[in-house]
Amino acid sequence: MAVLVRLADERGEVVTKRQLLDDIWGEAVVTEDALTQAIVELRKAFGDRALNARVIETIRRVGFRLLPPVRTAGMPLPAPPATPPGIRPLWRDARIWIAFVALGFLAVAFTMFGKDPGPPRRPVNSVAVIPFANLNDDPELEYFSDGLSEELLNRIANLPDLRVPARTSAFSFKGRDMDVREIGRRLGVDSVLEGSVRRFQGRVRVTAQLVDADDGLHIWSDTYDRPLTDIFSIQEDIARSIADALKLQLNPEQLARLKKPPPTRLDAYDYYMLGEFHFRQRENLGTPDAWLERARGYYRNALELDPDFAAAYVGIAKTCLPLLWSVRADTFDDSMARAQQAIDTALRLDPDSADAYTVLAWIRNNRFDHGGVAQAARKALEINPNDVEAMFRLAQAEENQGHFAPALELYRRQLELDPLNPDSVQSTADRLAALGQRDEAVSNLQRLFGDNIDDAWPVVPIAIQYGRYDEAVRIAGQRTDELFRAAQLARAWAILGDRELAEAWFERARASHSFGYTVPIPDVFIRLGRVDELVAFTRQAMEAQAMPRDRPLSPAQFQLLTVAAVAQTLTGNFGEAIRYWEWRLEYEQVRLLGNPDEYISALTFLAYAYHETGDQERSRNLLSAALEVAESAREQGIAGYPPLTIAVARLHAQLGESDAALDALDQAIAEGWRDYYGETALPMWQSLQPDAGYQDRLARVRADLESMREQARRNGWAVFPEAAVLIWPSLQRPPPGARPPARIAADRI
Repeated sequence: MAVLVRLADERGEVVTKRQLLDDIWGEAVVTEDALTQAIVELRKAFGDRALNARVIETIRRVGFRLLPPVRTAGMPLPAPPATPPGIRPLWRDARIWIAFVALGFLAVAFTMFGKDPGPPRRPVNSVAVIPFANLNDDPELEYFSDGLSEELLNRIANLPDLRVPARTSAFSFKGRDMDVREIGRRLGVDSVLEGSVRRFQGRVRVTAQLVDADDGLHIWSDTYDRPLTDIFSIQEDIARSIADALKLQLNPEQLARLKKPPPTRLDAYDYYMLGEFHFRQRENLGTPDAWLERARGYYRNALELDPDFAAAYVGIAKTCLPLLWSVRADTFDDSMARAQQAIDTALRLDPDSADAYTVLAWIRNNRFDHGGVAQAARKALEINPNDVEAMFRLAQAEENQGHFAPALELYRRQLELDPLNPDSVQSTADRLAALGQRDEAVSNLQRLFGDNIDDAWPVVPIAIQYGRYDEAVRIAGQRTDELFRAAQLARAWAILGDRELAEAWFERARASHSFGYTVPIPDVFIRLGRVDELVAFTRQAMEAQAMPRDRPLSPAQFQLLTVAAVAQTLTGNFGEAIRYWEWRLEYEQVRLLGNPDEYISALTFLAYAYHETGDQERSRNLLSAALEVAESAREQGIAGYPPLTIAVARLHAQLGESDAALDALDQAIAEGWRDYYGETALPMWQSLQPDAGYQDRLARVRADLESMREQARRNGWAVFPEAAVLIWPSLQRPPPGARPPARIAADRI
C-alpha cells in the first residue's frame, strides 16, 4: 500500500522508479522486482491492466503515475504505524497518511462500482516462456536465470493441451524491451510467462507473471522468496500455478512429471546449468570443439558431486554427438559408444526423461536405425509434446522410411513451435525443398531472415537444386565461411560451364577441405571431367579409414562410399562399382526411401554396372525397382523437385523409353533443371544421343546457361579467389552495393 500512497501524494504526476525505491525501501537492499510485484498486486486489486490502464499508468523506462483524481477527506487521522527498520518514516507525513485513507475509500469504491468485468476471458491454449531477467549485478550469474527459465519451460511444456514454443525461439527475446502483444504475435501464442530472478546470500527471489498476449492483462502472478535449496519446489509451484490458472486437468502421471526429483546436491545442479549454458553458447574458444570440452567439463563436475544426476548424463551424451560427422572410424565409434553409454545410464536413472529419448533418437539417426529413431522420438513426444528436436527427428525418420505426408506435417508443426530459431527454420527449409515444397521453404526463410535471407545456408543449395545458378553465385560469393563459399562457387561455376572459374574455386576448396564436411567437391570432379582423380581421391580416403564391411559407417563414411561408387561406375570399373553400390544399398536401403532421387540414382547406376557386365536380368530388376520408387513418390505428392524429375528422366532413358524420358526431361526443364554438364557426363543417356528432339532440348539448356553466365559477369560476380581475398579482406562481406573490380573469366566450355 505504501507504493499507492506515494503515487497518490504526487496527484497524477509521474514518480520515477528510483524515487519509489528510495522513498519506500530506503536503505534496505531491494531490486526493481519488488516494485514490479507491488504494482502487479495493486493492479490486481483494482482490476487494472498494464495496457489501457485506468488506475496506474506505466511510463516506460521511467516510472508510474496514478490516473484517478485524489482528494483528502476531512476526518480524524488514525495513529500512524511504526516504521519498519531500514524504511524512511513516510507514515509520519500527515499529508501522505490522509492520502492513504482517501485512497482506501477510493479502492473500495472502485472495486464495488468502477471495475469493468469486461468480456469473458478467452481460452488460453499456448504459453511462451521468455527468459527471466537476471537482477544480479554479476553477469556471471546469467547462466542461473537462463537455466531456471529453461527448466520452467520444460516443465510447462509437459502440461496437457498446451502449446509451448521452443527454447531458442522464446529466448530470442532475451534482453529486448518488447511489448507482450508483439511477442505473442511473433510466437503465435495466447499468453507469455515472464519474470525475474535474484540470487543472494543463500536465497533466491523469483517473480513470475503470466500475461495475456492479446490485451496485456495479468492472468496470474506471484513472488517466491525462499532459500536457494527450494529452487526446485519453486519451479514446481510455478508450473502448478500455471496449470491451475489455465484450468488444466492433470492426471497422476502428469502430476508426477511436474514433481521430478531434484539432484541431491545444489552445487551439482549449479554445474549442470553451467554446462547447459556453455553447450548452447558455442563460443569461439580457439579450437572447433573447445566449447564441447568446456560444457563436458561442467557436466562431469556435476556427476562427481551427484553420480545419479540423470540430466548431466544427457549433457555428456550431447557433447559427443557433434563429433559424429567425423570421417575417422575410430573417432566416430568412440563418440557413439560414449554417447550411448551416457544415455543408457540417464534412462536407467530417469525413465521419464524426454531429453534422454530425444538424444537417443539422435544417436540412432547416426546409425541409420530409422525405426529406432521413430520409436525414441515418439516416446520423447509422449512425455513432452512440445519437444521440437524430437519432432524433427521423427519427421526425418518418417521421411527416410518413405512416409512423406506425415513427414511434411511434422516439419510444419516443428516450425509452428520454433518459428524464430535459425537452425530449425533452415534445416526444415532444406527438407521442404527436397520434398518439392520450394516456395514454402523460401517463404519460411524470408519470414525469419527478411532482407538478410542470403545469410541462410540453405539458400545456395536450394538455388542450385532449382536451377538458379547465377543467384547461387551471387549469394555464395558473400559467405564468410571459406570452405562453404569455395565449394559452392566451384559447383555453381561448373554447372554454369565456366571451367576456369570452377577450377580456381575448386582448388581453393580442396586446400581447406576435410572430407565429409561438404558434398559439392565430388560433384565438381565429375563436371570438370576429372573422374580419374576422383577415383584416386576416394580410394586414398577409404584406405586411410580402413572401412571394413562388417563395421558400421559414420555419415561421412557413407557419403565417401557413395562418391566412390559413382567414380568407379564412370571409369568403367564395374566390379568395384557393383561392390560399392551393393554395400550402400545393403547398409542403408531404408534411408534411401526418404530421398527418392538418390534412391533412383543408386538403383540406375547399379543397373548400368550390371548391364555392362552382362547380367541383364539383374539390371532389369533394379530398373523395375527404381520405377516403383518413382511411382511411390508421385503417389505421395512429391513433385516439382528438379533432382527427382531428372532422375526419373534418366531412368526412362536407360530403359530405352524415349518418349517417357523426353517428357520427364521437359518437366525437369520447366521446374528449373539446367545441369547440362553434370548430366551429359553420365552414360545412361546414350540411347537418346541420336534423337533430334533430345539434342534440341539440350541446346536450349546450354543457351540458358550462357545467359546466366553473362548475367553473372555483368553484375561483377565472376570473381577469382585471389581477387575475392584482395577485395574483401578476411572474406568479409562487401559493403552494400559494392561491385568488386574483379577480372572477368573467359568462357572455357
